[in-house]
Amino acid sequence: MNLIRIYLTFILFIASCTFGSAQQIRNVSQYYTHTYKAEEHLIHNEMKNAAREYDSAFQYCSVPFSADLYNQIVVRLALGNYDEVKRLCEKLIVKGAELSFFNKSVFNEFRKTAYWQDLKTVYPSLAAERHFDTGLIKQIQSMIVMDQSVHCQLPQHSGDTVFVAQMSELNDTLSQSLSDLLLKHNYLDEETIGTFFIDTNMGTQPFYWVLVLHEFQRHGVQLDSQLKQMIVMGKIKSETALSTMEMASSGVIFTGDFAMYKNRLYQFDLGDTNSKIFKLNAKYVKRLLTLVYNPDIIKMREEYYMDKPENITAKIKFINCNKAAPFLFPVAINVIGNFKTASDEMDFYKQYKRIDCEFIGVK
Repeated sequence: MNLIRIYLTFILFIASCTFGSAQQIRNVSQYYTHTYKAEEHLIHNEMKNAAREYDSAFQYCSVPFSADLYNQIVVRLALGNYDEVKRLCEKLIVKGAELSFFNKSVFNEFRKTAYWQDLKTVYPSLAAERHFDTGLIKQIQSMIVMDQSVHCQLPQHSGDTVFVAQMSELNDTLSQSLSDLLLKHNYLDEETIGTFFIDTNMGTQPFYWVLVLHEFQRHGVQLDSQLKQMIVMGKIKSETALSTMEMASSGVIFTGDFAMYKNRLYQFDLGDTNSKIFKLNAKYVKRLLTLVYNPDIIKMREEYYMDKPENITAKIKFINCNKAAPFLFPVAINVIGNFKTASDEMDFYKQYKRIDCEFIGVK
């Protein structure tokens, strides 16, 4: 009888874990659905609609990503909703923002209000709410120092096979250590180690990301499953992880190789015989361009909560046409590549410099 009870308890435990995971995935998916809608609205200067979508997104995630939290703050600033700005700034402070972060010009009018004075008053108590693992942060920082002490010397020792072998061995060790830390410490999310703030700047990548970058630059796979799980569980922004993961030998293009040509979105051709994005010597492989609208690739992107190609196109245009806009977008445009003919390549660079600015500028 006891064995049956233990077995049933085990089955119920597995079922509850499965349901919880599925529920979490559904919520993360809804979170991205609403944040992408919000970004669509804000690049068209539809701030009220953007604010509403961000509010909807945050209902599906107990702790919003800092980048989305910041964009919602900028939207609320544009609308003059300073009470909401203060409330959201408080959340950003708990994530690690110092008062100096709010010296950004976008906060100029807000700093003239009583809300800013109130925010400064409650800052010490908000900072006390942070529960960052300082010992863990120091451990990762020491790993970064070890990594940089070697990689910064690589240009002088690129032809030294002994040095390169030692660097590779160190990379193996650091990647394994980082993998262990990710699994042991809640995937090193923003609540565990904080968001990467430097004065008035906020990074869209965690401060340890150089370790991840070096692992994928050498086509390593030690962190592949962890990053995928981090995306699915809502521990890291999808675009942040995928843009680095695509450096591995799988050859899947998610984010980093987008290019605009004649007002359309292109990527590097996966059918090219040079299937790796980077050569071992880190020189860029020139590849043919092809239209992004590949159904198989779009489906794969959707599995990891990537935005639709037409929305990515709109964001790239917005970034190029509104360089002073204060919003944060992790999408990037890359203009390095080969084309089917020399005239195509010349035409591309001309067109890239003259992207049609169809949107209202945001101050």
